[in-house]
Amino acid sequence: MNAIITRLALALAALAAFLAPLVGLPSIAHAQESNSYQADCSRDELSARRARLYNAIGAQAIAVVQGAAGVPGFSVFRQSNEFYYLSGVESAHGYLLLNGRARTTTLYLPRRDEGRERSEGRILSVEDSTLLVRLTGVDRVRGMESLAQDLVSADLLRPPAMALYTPLAPMETGNDSRDELLAAQARAASDPWDGRPSREAQFVQLVKARFPQFEIRDLSPALDAMRSIKSPAEIALIRRATQLAGLGIMEAMRSTTAGVYEYQLDAAAKYVFQHPVGMAVHDVGRVRGLPLQAGMVFTIDPMIWIPEEQLYIRIEDVALVTADGVENLSGFVPSRISDVQRTIAEPGLVQWHKPMPVPPPSGAARSRR
Repeated sequence: MNAIITRLALALAALAAFLAPLVGLPSIAHAQESNSYQADCSRDELSARRARLYNAIGAQAIAVVQGAAGVPGFSVFRQSNEFYYLSGVESAHGYLLLNGRARTTTLYLPRRDEGRERSEGRILSVEDSTLLVRLTGVDRVRGMESLAQDLVSADLLRPPAMALYTPLAPMETGNDSRDELLAAQARAASDPWDGRPSREAQFVQLVKARFPQFEIRDLSPALDAMRSIKSPAEIALIRRATQLAGLGIMEAMRSTTAGVYEYQLDAAAKYVFQHPVGMAVHDVGRVRGLPLQAGMVFTIDPMIWIPEEQLYIRIEDVALVTADGVENLSGFVPSRISDVQRTIAEPGLVQWHKPMPVPPPSGAARSRR
């Protein structure tokens, strides 16, 4: 019992330490206010990423990056990885315009919705322009209705127009990876009653219809290449996420015993706080066939299918390429059979906190006639 309490205290302490910078203020009353902007990326980190993107597109091009659309009902909004990577802003319906010649970035956001803020807390909007310039390092913040005029001003007045880069790969807004998102697009395109274009394709169609002078180019390869090399700040986040995920997996091992359901093991693991590796589960960027570079992070995940038992097993280790070798960030998680069995033999959270018995449905004891 003491061992379980100790592990639980350590898990809660780790979770509190991980969440502390996201809260920002000790007062619960100000939690919504202080949590309106992320604490993952500093202004300097964001500015350095945008500077690399200016170099990638060159002086004769601009780039437009869409943010994620709003979500219906009470769903939890998650910003697209590309937009978050370049701005750190988590408001819906945002746009970024990056000018390769001027090396400036403009952030476009909707106007403040006071009704939503009364129920959801502060949502950063164009009215927060001064604050956003200070937090993100962008050059200016404007309402999204100004994007069209700024595209004209970018260089359409002095032909030939600059190239316009925009991501053509499907937007990542959750745990889905690009291969899964592309497969979903293909299924929608094959449905004669659906056939909707992707959000990326819709944006390209609108630009071509309104400003045919622009030559559209794909920004995704440049962003993928940037994201494949992690900065020290990104590596620190991945390292912490791997530690928390490993603690969760080990807790699931300890809770494994006859009669325990998979959902209980899932709950035990998540209680310790799991987190996916990278901005996407299968992060973007090529590593196969390329020389390894310091800052690359990828998984080594041997897998096996056992069709007759309907089992699929995958063991993943998170590998960080360093200047002088490779560091296994998840090496502390048991993977050898003997180590796994020894961990399973330890008491787990599921055994410590027994589930409440579920009463049988009404009439279940009666025989069917």
